[in-house]
Amino acid sequence: MGLMRDHRLLTQVSGHRVNIVKFLPPLILTDEQVDDALTAIDQTLEKAHRVRGGLWEMGKKIVKGALGR
Repeated sequence: MGLMRDHRLLTQVSGHRVNIVKFLPPLILTDEQVDDALTAIDQTLEKAHRVRGGLWEMGKKIVKGALGR
């Protein structure tokens, strides 16, 4: 979710408890776009390692969205 929300990168996990992330890039990429994607992944994984804060914020956003607020 963080890759899409914070960096506008379309990704998909492979399955429950599977450590694979699928990328869905356009057919043509520049080197700069690849570097930006790698930086986004690094930032998102770093943020995910701080689970408590990141998980809490994500949970709040999901609940607010579900409640329409």
